[in-house]
Amino acid sequence: MKKPAAGTVPEICLLLAAGMILLNYPFLGIFGDTARTPGLSPLLVFLFLTWGLLILAIFLFVRNLPGEDDEQDEAGNRQKRRRP
Repeated sequence: MKKPAAGTVPEICLLLAAGMILLNYPFLGIFGDTARTPGLSPLLVFLFLTWGLLILAIFLFVRNLPGEDDEQDEAGNRQKRRRP
């Protein structure tokens, strides 16, 4: 498992906090009224959309983490290290 870079810990904590807040009572209470829409519950739509967006955000965040094979050039751009 890769060790996260030094500046990524606050971002990981922010994603976890956003997920905990969005999937907790105050937001779930907003969408709890099912009498407005017949068929598909707004609570289920909110849960699955929030869940999917959190997974997408975590995927994009982790994909952009520097890996073990990454090097930085003088301009700060990441490049894959070439193996001999």
